Amino acid sequence: MNATAELGHLLDALGDAIERGADQTRVFLASPAGRRVRSLTASGLLLATPMVLRHPFFRTPLGRAIEIGGAAALIAKGAAIIRDWEPAPGPVAPGSGSPAPARARPSSSTP
Repeated sequence: MNATAELGHLLDALGDAIERGADQTRVFLASPAGRRVRSLTASGLLLATPMVLRHPFFRTPLGRAIEIGGAAALIAKGAAIIRDWEPAPGPVAPGSGSPAPARARPSSSTP
């Protein structure tokens, strides 16, 4: 196997690992424990907003323009989005150890 083929194989394996990790993260974030993590993350962002705005970047002209534009409001909105986001559990990667979500059954009543 030459170096180019081996590099291609490694990049394919890396892509597969990233995809599996993203799927597992999505499944976790949809769980009750993931909902708690999202809530804590959002609360932490809300509490950290004053410290973030004291960063030296916000003393530069561009930083001041961003601050005037509502950096605090953007951070607070981002935190609210994280808190309220309900990810739809996607397909679970093979070998991840998590069962696939149950599929909806068609209704037995017809109009």
